[in-house]
Amino acid sequence: MLSLRRSALAVCLAVCLFPAFGISAEEFPPPSPEELKMTSAPEQPGAPAVILFHQEICDDNLHYCSVYMRIKILTDAGISKYSDVSVYSYRGFSVAEVHARTVHADGSIVNFEGKPLDKVVYKGRHTRLNVKSFSLPDVRVGSIIEYRYYYRYPDQYFMTPPRWVLQEDLFQKYEHFTYIPNTHAFGGSSTYLYDEHGTIVGISWTGMLPPGMTPKLTEMPKVQLDLEAQNVAAFVEEDHTIPSSQLKWNLQIYYRSNETRDAWWKTEGKFWNKAVDKFTGKTDGLASLVNQVTSPADTPEQKVKKLYAFVKTLDNYTYMPEKTQQEQKTLGLRENRGASDVLKLKGGDRDDITLLFIALVKTAGIPAYAMRVSDRSERIFDKGYLSHNQFDAQLAIVQLDGKDVYLDPGSKFAPYGLVNWRYTSSGGMRQSANGVQFGESPAPSYMQAITKRLVRLALKDDGSAEGTLAVMFAGQEAIIRREDGSRTDEEGRKKMLEDEARSWLPGNAQVTLTKAPKWDDIESPLIAEFKISTPMAVSAGHRWMIPVDILQVNETAMFPHAERVNHVFLNYPFRHIDDIGITIPANMSVETLPKSEDVKLAYAVCHTERSQQGQQIISKRDLAVADMAIPVTEYKQLKTFFDKVKSVDDEQAVLRGTQSAQIN
Repeated sequence: MLSLRRSALAVCLAVCLFPAFGISAEEFPPPSPEELKMTSAPEQPGAPAVILFHQEICDDNLHYCSVYMRIKILTDAGISKYSDVSVYSYRGFSVAEVHARTVHADGSIVNFEGKPLDKVVYKGRHTRLNVKSFSLPDVRVGSIIEYRYYYRYPDQYFMTPPRWVLQEDLFQKYEHFTYIPNTHAFGGSSTYLYDEHGTIVGISWTGMLPPGMTPKLTEMPKVQLDLEAQNVAAFVEEDHTIPSSQLKWNLQIYYRSNETRDAWWKTEGKFWNKAVDKFTGKTDGLASLVNQVTSPADTPEQKVKKLYAFVKTLDNYTYMPEKTQQEQKTLGLRENRGASDVLKLKGGDRDDITLLFIALVKTAGIPAYAMRVSDRSERIFDKGYLSHNQFDAQLAIVQLDGKDVYLDPGSKFAPYGLVNWRYTSSGGMRQSANGVQFGESPAPSYMQAITKRLVRLALKDDGSAEGTLAVMFAGQEAIIRREDGSRTDEEGRKKMLEDEARSWLPGNAQVTLTKAPKWDDIESPLIAEFKISTPMAVSAGHRWMIPVDILQVNETAMFPHAERVNHVFLNYPFRHIDDIGITIPANMSVETLPKSEDVKLAYAVCHTERSQQGQQIISKRDLAVADMAIPVTEYKQLKTFFDKVKSVDDEQAVLRGTQSAQIN
């Protein structure tokens, strides 16, 4: 049976045929007089441009997908932002026949005559992402730019049905999406396309559309799904929320079998459970390894920790650069067939390593199960979307003292007991003693993402300060930086840390790493030490003003907007602790010192202490946010909290001295 293949494409791209206009692939429909005269978009005041027409077609019978865009440029900002176009393609597909033109307000036309530039922007273990870019010619305020392009895929290749995203950052006058599934996919005696559950019998969809908008399914003379939309509001991008792709109006299409939703997931769970058991059931050499790594005197938890530490020593291909087929052959790498193969090859991808860990734990006589989840930095699991392509990773669930302990051996830099934040609070499917069921991975804790910073500075007579900075990143904060550090060399890691430390300090600060962290010791926090020199004081006659929390001088308001559209969704709860000591010159004294203060919410607190010990000013700050999902109805309270925190952070001490203490 031929299974539906996994597609990484969110929206199909290609050339629009415009059957409604009866034109060829090389032609464009003429703009209307109203489009030529348009100077603004009342529906989006101040917008740099407006999308007049957006059309996408995916035709599995002709094996192509297409896109057409017509955009009216309204301001100079619109020229710079929308006259350069980038089209992404994947290995195995070719983007072709790019057609583009600029139509000026007087109706004159300038055609794009050049060739798009090709560039590889990403190489992964199984994926290469190319971008084809081109620039529209002679774009001016008042111009209409339009372009179309398409890519084709092989005749024997079946695309996963498209996901239509209706909203962009611009207001759209009209949109039209069309999907024509392969006629052999279902119906009639010629059916030969299957998924894991049996014969495909039709298409269905899930998603989020505005009230009253419904796709139209036509089944005669051919199956075709259309979705039309008019006057589509621009999407408002906001920080600190779930991926925007999940918030925009969208429609996800999928093939369906003759099963109900619940029956489909039940069958899917059986297939996955069988695959996991088959993989973990190949145990050649595992018992010997368990005996080498663990001791009979170890408690169950001690055994699990030792086995966890062992699998972390294996090569994790997910974190390695792509290797050519010849290199893989030379190194003896191949697709792993089971846990014993991962052990023999001393490596595998993140899921291979997780399943090997589960197999080792079970070999040690300890109950262990798998769970597959979505990466919530990219998507939210949707039971209504009948596709296993939603799952991005597998976790291990180990039972210790009757409790489920969630572990993440497949995330290279996740220490024992900590799940990478991308896979926390994520829906999915899990194994259990009672079979496969829906579940959700545990929520992260603010005590699992801690940053501590210790600063000791001596203020000099010229108003600058010199001293040391020590920083500790623990939990999620350490995972993130170790992941970033793994993508570069030692010098790159040094620069990465120095740049981050410099970003905390006033402009023109000098930062030098004096003690590098232990990058490979994932069970320990990431600790670094720096020597710093920074401008600090502002002179006002015989007085100086200095920030008492110098690490916050560059921090901007976390929530600057008075109103908000979307719920707040942080990556994870966190705790930030600062301890700052500033020694002032002997010929100066503290005239005023900001007071200590607490700012509180039900799920957040910022405790600030300010004191003086002789010639040293001490400032201690402890900010903890224990929740990561805050409904938009509580946004004003949240904004008020962080605005107050920022106000306290910005308070300054006033120093008084003699004439000789003035800054030159």
